[in-house]
Amino acid sequence: MGLTSEQAHWIVGAELCALALALLLYETEVWRFHPLRYALGATLLVFAAEGVLFPAIEGALAPERFDAATAQHLALAALCFIVGLVELRRARRVGHAGSTRAVLPLGLLATGAIFAFHAQHHTTAPRVLLTVQHRTLGASLAVGAMTKAAAELPLPAARSFKVAWLVPLFLAGVELLLYTETGG
Repeated sequence: MGLTSEQAHWIVGAELCALALALLLYETEVWRFHPLRYALGATLLVFAAEGVLFPAIEGALAPERFDAATAQHLALAALCFIVGLVELRRARRVGHAGSTRAVLPLGLLATGAIFAFHAQHHTTAPRVLLTVQHRTLGASLAVGAMTKAAAELPLPAARSFKVAWLVPLFLAGVELLLYTETGG
């Protein structure tokens, strides 16, 4: 099964868009399918698995091809795994936010920072194109992190940010769907 780097980005982009839309519909109570409260944690665990599986399929885990970008992808997978487990636990304990409120915003911020300073794979794609795409993705995730952090504040005004963080999350998915490694 040959999978290009572009295809891997597109798959994750489609999943991220679907997640953001499903959560938006759920949080605004348009779609009252209660198992959706587990969607965020479950999707993050899928991202963690893909973060290891995709580099393996591409052959990037081989010692001669392992580079800084692959190491960052594995770090992202580990981050998704940890945050995914926390979010699944939070979803199970509806109504009890507790001390885990900051985990998702911090995870999004760390993910945004990794993408903003993402090392590039060895490819024929123009370096500036890859850098701009990854930094734009990082910025979208950082905005999502800040709005999610605002939504988690124990203040009445925080409710107005309840779904705002899903817009930059959806945008990050669109950016991944548009990801390209060609210069033309």
